[in-house]
Amino acid sequence: MIEILHERDPDYECNITVWIDGVEVEADIVDVDPGRGYEREEWAESAEYHANVPTRSAAFKDAIAGAYDLASESKYITD
Repeated sequence: MIEILHERDPDYECNITVWIDGVEVEADIVDVDPGRGYEREEWAESAEYHANVPTRSAAFKDAIAGAYDLASESKYITD
């Protein structure tokens, strides 16, 4: 079983902890959130960075790229 605890502090950053079968594991977490407000160049740089982290699996990289592509037309990403 995979269990995920998401702790949100409105004045700081979020913390996510993951357990697999009751054992806490290191997690590589990518937050794709166009609602924070980005310029298009920053958005593209972030997507490119996440696509090239060598320790990530191809499947995870594909999922990240898909999430960036899907959100790329957000009204919060400006030129």
